[in-house]
Amino acid sequence: MVVIYSSKGGVGKTSLAFSLAQDLDLGIITNDRCATYEVLKEKVKYMEGAMPMANALYDLGGFSTGYVLDVLNEADVVIIPATPDFNALQRALEIIGEIGESKVVVVANMIENEEEYSFIKSSLLVKVTVPIVPLKRSKLISNTLLAGQSTRTLYEESGLSKYSYRHIWPQYEALLTLIQKRINHGQAA
Repeated sequence: MVVIYSSKGGVGKTSLAFSLAQDLDLGIITNDRCATYEVLKEKVKYMEGAMPMANALYDLGGFSTGYVLDVLNEADVVIIPATPDFNALQRALEIIGEIGESKVVVVANMIENEEEYSFIKSSLLVKVTVPIVPLKRSKLISNTLLAGQSTRTLYEESGLSKYSYRHIWPQYEALLTLIQKRINHGQAA
């Protein structure tokens, strides 16, 4: 089970959740009735309470409910998207403090340059030791929501799309690989 969670809005959580779910062939479960998912009703289930499902990606809204911590603790992987924003980084540290480091992967999301990635790494790694994967700002992730297709499908669509997304694709692919390894390790345990 994979969970994407941040108590900070605007960090790209829902776009990333949809992209990863499509490429990892996981169902999406959310507690957030956002407009984005209203368009994709057939691909999303809404949860009223904790109901852990192994082959699912949970996109948990930034608000805290009684079952959010239960779902976070059950997960094989908890992905925390963070932007180079003090509040986003502080909230990421709070979440890691609540659930521990062992299952966390931080995505340095929507970064513009190496300096922003370095800022996120240096801000977090002084307090915790977790993998931090960069994802450059790109239309690739948000376009998956618009197209209702996987990120891989959009990337492989044409030579032009491969060229357009050439900077983010290796980063995204590295994130997919890391998550898949964590899922496989969690299922073996």
